Amino acid sequence: FNQEKFEDSKKICQKILKDDPKCLDALILISTIAIQTNHLDKSIEILDYTEKLYPDVLEIFFYKSHAYFQKKLYEKSLLNIDKAIALDNKNFNFLNLKGLIFLKIKNYEESIKNFEASILINIKNSEAYTNLIFIFNELKNFNKALEIINKAITFFPNNSDYFDMRGKIYVSLNDLVNAKKNFLKALSINENNQSANNNIATLEIKDKNYKEATKYYKKILNKDYILGHYLHAKNQICDWDNYNENISLIRNKINEEVSCTDTFQALSFFDDSELIYKNSRIQSKSINFKTDLKLVYEKKNEKIKIGYYSADFRDHPVGFHILDLIKNHNRSKFEIIAFSFLNKDNDKIQSELKKNFDKFIDVEKKSNDEIVNLSRELKINISLDLMGYTSRNRIKIFEKRCAPIQINFFGYPATSGLKNIDYIIADKNMITENKRVNYSEVPVYLPNTFMVTNSYNKVVEKKLKREDFGIPENVFIFSNFGNYYKITPQIFKTWMQVMYETENSILWLSENSQDGVANIKKQAENCNVDSNRIIFSKKILDHNDHLSRLRLCDLYLDTFPYGSHSAACDIIWSEIPIITLYGDSFTSRVCFSILKSIKLEQLATHELSTYKNKILELSQDKNKILNLKKTIRNNKKKLINPKKYASDLENIFSNLVLNN
Repeated sequence: FNQEKFEDSKKICQKILKDDPKCLDALILISTIAIQTNHLDKSIEILDYTEKLYPDVLEIFFYKSHAYFQKKLYEKSLLNIDKAIALDNKNFNFLNLKGLIFLKIKNYEESIKNFEASILINIKNSEAYTNLIFIFNELKNFNKALEIINKAITFFPNNSDYFDMRGKIYVSLNDLVNAKKNFLKALSINENNQSANNNIATLEIKDKNYKEATKYYKKILNKDYILGHYLHAKNQICDWDNYNENISLIRNKINEEVSCTDTFQALSFFDDSELIYKNSRIQSKSINFKTDLKLVYEKKNEKIKIGYYSADFRDHPVGFHILDLIKNHNRSKFEIIAFSFLNKDNDKIQSELKKNFDKFIDVEKKSNDEIVNLSRELKINISLDLMGYTSRNRIKIFEKRCAPIQINFFGYPATSGLKNIDYIIADKNMITENKRVNYSEVPVYLPNTFMVTNSYNKVVEKKLKREDFGIPENVFIFSNFGNYYKITPQIFKTWMQVMYETENSILWLSENSQDGVANIKKQAENCNVDSNRIIFSKKILDHNDHLSRLRLCDLYLDTFPYGSHSAACDIIWSEIPIITLYGDSFTSRVCFSILKSIKLEQLATHELSTYKNKILELSQDKNKILNLKKTIRNNKKKLINPKKYASDLENIFSNLVLNN
């Protein structure tokens, strides 16, 4: 049995029981083998028989509790462990199991009580420490979790996992210096600790040390999602070594239903809505998304209550672009409530949003269950998830339903893959009829573009000049100020072909990282383009200044398959033409939708060769550029009209409530 040769062990037990059917040790052991081999009903049958013979043997109740626990019959499991504890209340393993039962039914108070009692009996009870840390993390009581892990480490100073756990707690407390120290300590004890390698790589990503991050990811490429993290980190610095091989590997793994990449990262790898849907379904399984609950309120609300759920109610594209939508909601029919996953003091956009939501609820420190219960207490009719699988999401809250109607809206440009998110806001240019099958949600269509925009009324522009950035007046400026991970080798090669064929032109990019700049310069030289023709400028944090800088450009070059979204709105507001390449995926079609809304679909194409030719054509004809700028100036109000957008969105909300 100890060698895990369960079949051999079982045969020996059967031989003993043939001679002595009442042999207690053999009965207990064969029931334990049944548990280990997942024959739970058989184990319970044997233990019921044994209990009749030996009604006061505590091991019978302990193992029976184990079997019921694995069957998720927690009431019966609790009944049996209580019988075992009644016979021996000083057994820390019994108290551990009781704590686990309460943990599973989310009675955290009783769970804590039992784990703490277990530790009083055995102060070196590592399982109890681990479970207490889990509970206090779930309750967002990170200081208490830190207190417990500190105690555990005094007894287990060489436990790599404990240092990794402490690092994660420090991350939750936003103490990244101590977090990094603990992850490094974990790796000094065990350099192959997968969790610690992943966690320190994540910290390096936060610090934009992408090259360092890839070193840690490379050690653990077989761990779930890491291959995607690894490629995404490489793409952040335009390190395209083995790019096609990695892309093919990820595609194959998704088709084999292997968890190899976060779906958000896959959006920049593939223009394939079917593949994105497959990966979303794979990722949804990791959330245990299985509740098919239909939530109904007994009494109708006087107004339809709309809940917006996000960590991005701040200086972030989502916060900026929904601001005027929130202002323009019809308060006679709707009550608009924010559930904010991230509190940002002294953030101007969050301050503005707080004034304009009817209620702005900070739920950053609340557990998922608390957010769900609060949503139900408030009788939210429609919950809007603005995050999907992006950073700081709380997508698990939708498992039990925050509202009778749940919608994937704006912040995440793809399907969630989740069966309890009912709808996705789109337009008919974003999700065509033949692609609806690649979305777990039912698409509901806005009459114009799905893209919500700020009114830009408060923009105060500066009078910037090209010379402020060291750029000559007489050159033609191609530009893209997006993140490097959106630039694929294919798109960059096309840009370099254009540069090669266009004299007296430059490409203006953001200076996102020194490693990225070095790699881009190297790639340019490989394409026979002088790397000095690529100008890099620091990211401008002030949005007004960013918009002022955009006006200095002649032509904006969109990326593919992850194109410009909120950036495209900035570009259109700044009256700069943008050439976009669209394909099959939601992510690639946003800019196309925006351009179509202002009657400039001629700037969009679904063929790479045409994309290149359109860029060349415009770069050689200043009059065409001027005419396009004039068209944008005349038509941009069709896009930038938050009042109409709010009205159109509310029509969707009203119809959904009526029909549901």
